[in-house]
Amino acid sequence: MIANHKYYHWYYSIKNNHLLFNLGTAAFVWSFLFIAKPFGIGDTNLSLALWCGYLLVFALTWVFISYSTDFFTRIFADTKAEKKEKISLFGFVIKNFLLVHSILIIRLAFCNWSCIDLLEYLEIWLATIVLIGLSYFIYTFHAKYCYFKTMVGKNFDEELVVLNPTGKYPFKQYPEKIVYFKSEDNYVRIVYLDEKECLKSELIRLTLVSVEGQLGSFSQFTRIHRSYIVNLNFLKHNIVNEFVEVLTGSDSLQLPVSRTYKKALVEKIA
Repeated sequence: MIANHKYYHWYYSIKNNHLLFNLGTAAFVWSFLFIAKPFGIGDTNLSLALWCGYLLVFALTWVFISYSTDFFTRIFADTKAEKKEKISLFGFVIKNFLLVHSILIIRLAFCNWSCIDLLEYLEIWLATIVLIGLSYFIYTFHAKYCYFKTMVGKNFDEELVVLNPTGKYPFKQYPEKIVYFKSEDNYVRIVYLDEKECLKSELIRLTLVSVEGQLGSFSQFTRIHRSYIVNLNFLKHNIVNEFVEVLTGSDSLQLPVSRTYKKALVEKIA
């Protein structure tokens, strides 16, 4: 799904590309107000300079609300790490609610608190949902493009990862598709993405040490635990504690990090 909030959250919060969305949305709001002239703006007798300033107040209101809400939700999210994405979605809804009522207050202030009725209140809600909805859709589409570009890279024709298990046909896969390897006794489970970007796994008869040797020059793979090798391109962030989080589209997984490999991992992702 193009408008999946996970991509928005990844690009806005994790990659910190919030300026693009907030200024883009403000410009979108300003352009809409200038062209469509809703909320009775077209009937005002203001000069062009005052009229543009009036519109700019509406646009910059979004920027103020967005960053203020981000500040408070970030404080709450720090104590609720496992719910960060839900908090991000909740914050987005709160922003829209605050924007509608900020526009309402500004509009009332310009018309001496006498020009708003139920119909105009509903019109403001409709306009806000359309404006922010379109901005959100475009931004999330771009975020999804950036996510997969970061994850899979630009070149699908490079050398495949080829693993030769005992007594079975070789396992072949693009390195950008492989998320991690997990040791299971005398076998290794390979977790990767299929053509539909869904997680799949395959069990092959090999040791993790053998896999590590066969990965050769694929520097994106690194050992993080005696039982795990991970693809660094899937790491959700650069913070390494007892676990690292990998993000694969709609799935978020936590993999353990042992003290033996922690220092090397930190140096590699730095």
